[in-house]
Amino acid sequence: MELLWLFLLQSVILALMPGPDILYVAVQSMVYHPKKAMAVVFGLVTGCLWHTLLVSAGVSTLLFQLPWSKNLLLIFGAIYFFYLAIQSYRAKTVSALTWSDAQDKSGLALYGQGFLMNALNPKVALFFMAFFPGFLYAPSTPVWWQMTVLGLIFSGVTLIVFSAVAFAGYRLQKVLTQLPAAGLWINRIQAIVLLLLGVFLLYSLDIAYF
Repeated sequence: MELLWLFLLQSVILALMPGPDILYVAVQSMVYHPKKAMAVVFGLVTGCLWHTLLVSAGVSTLLFQLPWSKNLLLIFGAIYFFYLAIQSYRAKTVSALTWSDAQDKSGLALYGQGFLMNALNPKVALFFMAFFPGFLYAPSTPVWWQMTVLGLIFSGVTLIVFSAVAFAGYRLQKVLTQLPAAGLWINRIQAIVLLLLGVFLLYSLDIAYF
């Protein structure tokens, strides 16, 4: 239990650290109604659960041992982020929206967007594979089950922290939309965040396999 409590504390600290995911949630909450921003949060958390499943089953380990596999995932992820960045750059401004149209994106579409952002990011699986083994807590319990438990804890912490960020971003959005051209800048910031995510994935490519 002491090791699990330590893992919980570390997960909270990691979830609160400024990073692409938490910044993206904050920006999304300033673009959409909180309910729709939460769809993005649930999508991101489901992506964490997806990687938990792959890591627990050993699929991620096998996949990253194959030539080109990591690079292919990184390239697909980067292309998807660049696509989202272009969409954000061309989107209507927040000030032109009402909660009824919400930029014409459904909650399901936003959920899928959040899920794909994490599912197509192999850095999440690599992080799990590096972070979780240090907190295996029971020698007599199967490793796959321990990895699953750790993944569920990490995903639960992420859900709570990202939800808080989403509602805080909504509060900030109510202030920012009173400023001239605030909606335009919010969309531009969102596009920049997505662009940087894509660049970050391409920077992680293994040149040896080219």
